[in-house]
Amino acid sequence: MSSKLNRFKQLNLKPLNTQTLNPQTLNTSNFDKKSRQFTTNVIHKNWIIYKLKHMNKDDVFKLFQEFDTMPNNDDIHFNVQEIGEYDGRKLVEVDGQKFYKSTGTSRGTHLEGIFLPYDKINRDAYFPQDRRIQKIEDKYILAPLQELLPVKEELIKYGRFINEENAIKSWYLFKLYGFDGGRKRRKQCKSRKSRKQCKSHKTRKSRKSRKSRKQRKQRK
Repeated sequence: MSSKLNRFKQLNLKPLNTQTLNPQTLNTSNFDKKSRQFTTNVIHKNWIIYKLKHMNKDDVFKLFQEFDTMPNNDDIHFNVQEIGEYDGRKLVEVDGQKFYKSTGTSRGTHLEGIFLPYDKINRDAYFPQDRRIQKIEDKYILAPLQELLPVKEELIKYGRFINEENAIKSWYLFKLYGFDGGRKRRKQCKSRKSRKQCKSHKTRKSRKSRKSRKQRKQRK
């Protein structure tokens, strides 16, 4: 027993300072601020990425309803140029920004008929997966957190449109084309030339011809 005590004394251990272990005396203010800020930023980034990937039709029409109630919204006009199709999607350019008409199938968010902005299309890429439409939100999904923070409010509100200008352009295209171009067809049907080619007028003529045939048979 005495030999064990002698060995313990030879270690020359100092008593613990209990004040250093007291949480009330620890300076954790800087650590708490940094940790809270980091947690908040991570939450914001995750929410931004979620909005960019999973914006659905309810989100879109909520924005479109805001634009419907804007003052003087009938005076809004953009130069729209149709630039073809790619992989079954209609492509247009609106004052320098390119849009494609979504089919709503790639992400299952039911955005069919909604025009979304895109960056470019690598038609001559070697790998098939690289030939897809490069969506404008891709660079924000892959961007570091510090680049997202200055525009986080816009990205959270406008989602895949990225900003208000693109959202208004998409709203304008929806008013112009509708879901399937039906609105544009109805406007064209007002002219005599287009009436001959319009399906709705053809069906009306066929109905009239059927009625006239029945009336002739009844007379006979």
